[in-house]
Amino acid sequence: MNRALLALALGLASCGSDERGSPHGDRAPTGDPGERPLLAAFLIEDGTYNSELTAPMDILHHTPFHAPPGIEVVTVARSLAPIRTFEGLVIRPDHDYASAPEIDVLVVPSAERHVAPDFDDPALVEFVRARGRTARWVMSLCDGAFVLGRAGLLDGKTCTTFPGDLETLRERFPAARVVDGVTFAVDGGLITGVGGARSFAPALWLVERLYGELPARGVARGMVIDWHLESERYVDVDDADPDSVGYRVGDRIDPDVTVLDADGAPRRLLDVVPDDARVVVLTLFGGGDAGGEARRGGLWCEDSLNQLPVLRHLMHRFARSPVGFVGVACPPALHDERFGHAKGAFQGDGDPAEIRRFVEATERAVERGVVPFEEVHYDPTFRLSRDVVALPPRDGDPAWVGRFRPRDEWQVYGTPCVWILSRDGVVLMPPFHGNNFEKEGVLRYSAGQLGFAIERALTITGPADGGGG
Repeated sequence: MNRALLALALGLASCGSDERGSPHGDRAPTGDPGERPLLAAFLIEDGTYNSELTAPMDILHHTPFHAPPGIEVVTVARSLAPIRTFEGLVIRPDHDYASAPEIDVLVVPSAERHVAPDFDDPALVEFVRARGRTARWVMSLCDGAFVLGRAGLLDGKTCTTFPGDLETLRERFPAARVVDGVTFAVDGGLITGVGGARSFAPALWLVERLYGELPARGVARGMVIDWHLESERYVDVDDADPDSVGYRVGDRIDPDVTVLDADGAPRRLLDVVPDDARVVVLTLFGGGDAGGEARRGGLWCEDSLNQLPVLRHLMHRFARSPVGFVGVACPPALHDERFGHAKGAFQGDGDPAEIRRFVEATERAVERGVVPFEEVHYDPTFRLSRDVVALPPRDGDPAWVGRFRPRDEWQVYGTPCVWILSRDGVVLMPPFHGNNFEKEGVLRYSAGQLGFAIERALTITGPADGGGG
């Protein structure tokens, strides 16, 4: 059954589901650990940072208690002589490069000189290159990404590193796709994390990917970590729909992307951005409910309503910064009748009368102050973030149809969704998306997370601007 029919058959409600289930239910393991434990080798040397070593090591070390046989953890160094971490911890390695066994998970914590321009350790780089190509997973923490880059393992891959070293990573390894504003990035078998106190997060992601949600939660509880994958800020290229055409970080949007104003006149998206904006915060949200009930503040999408206070707060916070907030209202395209419209009202070119009702319902929400944007624009036939599998583009549709659908979006509608762009349309951050509230009431993304991403975008696009506050 194709996804459009499946969605209709299941009667998916609002922005995805009225139940607060996770996008994939109780996530099942995707790995096949087999009868032996997997072997995770942590590459250590003088100057290794404790946090990038011990946090993921603790996570993986506890897997046998929750998903036997789990993961066996060892350390590998140039020789068997003790090494001293940056903080002074003395460790005797389990193996040297020559004696290291077959490795399933190669972990490269950050060390003191990894980012130094004169860093020169051919034996280390060659070990990572050789074992990284045969390992099932390769993980770096913080500036361990620079070692992976020297070994050629970042070429063509989406990755991240310590926030203060992102630009340096881009400059040194231009073939890598370096992303900002995430705790970790996953691209195939490559996992890269920002390090520091968040070094546990990519390791827990790996546990959940290999063994499932419950073992990951069990490991986290044992370490007094409140683990909810839904609330983590990460990008997983491998999890993206293979048929998706969504923009990636670094892509420039089509200059002719078009929205409609309240009178139905077409406007180029970048033309509705304030002239003084250096950063664009584009929000696609579920607009007015024409069903005659003031439910959800007058909006058909409950999660969009939940998100609006976050945006209102950020509009105030960045009021003196060169940040433009653009709101685009989207209709209940597959559940039109449920929200007071004629069946098929927003399919094809759309029913002009029904589109008018949708616009008027949204404008009323603006007038009441429910919607914080001074002016709202519209995507009444749901072209920006259309699921091009469930609703394929028609002959004559522009190439940008569906490009604002995040590549790992799981909802039928894909709202609410926030994209952070430069003034000339370059995607600066992975989009914030997914139901605002999901499993166990976990906030998908907060004002703090979105605000941090906007600050990073301001830094990327120009000099620091003290108005972000």
